[in-house]
Amino acid sequence: MRVGQPGKPEVARFVLAGRPRPRVEDTLRIAEVARLAAMSKFRGDRPPIELTGRGDDGPLRDDPSHAHAFYLPEDADHDGLIDHLLIYCRLGFSDPARRALDGLTALWLEHGRADEEGERGRKEWRVALEDIASPAVFAGSSRLLKQTRVWESVTPYLKNRFDKRRPKSFSAMVETYSEQIITEWKRRFPDIPALNVEPMLDHANPSRFVAPVGPGRALRSTLAFARTRAGRGGRQPDTSGGFFRLVLDNEVEGPVALGWGAHFGLGLFAGVDSRE
Repeated sequence: MRVGQPGKPEVARFVLAGRPRPRVEDTLRIAEVARLAAMSKFRGDRPPIELTGRGDDGPLRDDPSHAHAFYLPEDADHDGLIDHLLIYCRLGFSDPARRALDGLTALWLEHGRADEEGERGRKEWRVALEDIASPAVFAGSSRLLKQTRVWESVTPYLKNRFDKRRPKSFSAMVETYSEQIITEWKRRFPDIPALNVEPMLDHANPSRFVAPVGPGRALRSTLAFARTRAGRGGRQPDTSGGFFRLVLDNEVEGPVALGWGAHFGLGLFAGVDSRE
């Protein structure tokens, strides 16, 4: 598949500002509105395929390379609030896509009813483009774009496929997650050696997935995160999700996003020092 102007991977990195900033748990919602905001720049013209993820025959669900854009909100300062937005394209951006990204200055979210802060109406955040460059340019300031061999969940990983048999225990369920992660990894990254998948569990309750979020590394369950896309029909293979630590033999360059909703910030992993 030819997307835009095939070349090296590129990231458009934006700073996000506004009060209050969105929570990491709202990653999926912010990613959705980021895509809509990028589409709005074309004012009725057809946006380029690398931004939409849609070709002449519909969504690019069977593209093993996942060459179209990933919209990845980021909490770079570890305060539990989203402060950056990454839009990543494995084959780079075309000139029309670059112009649209350069003109992206705001994200907005409409509320028909009171949100969790009790507010109604429209929320808006300002975004400012830092640069469009290779992932390596941002590796020093973004955990999502590090080059490392250890990666930990930032948002819940959701299965791409329905289980053939329903797991009868939590340990069996963990195994089904691991199997799907490994299968997808081999399909997405056939030249990168296999990985070890470790569940991230609550030590006080080993049958509960948890991930550290924000100040004090407070533990959050998968249920604290938005995990279903707005207005999407059909059955979703997984609505619960899990958190995992991926350990590879060799270093890989981010971003790493896997599973259902990966193009919208679900199944997102942050690179960590292998000594941690």
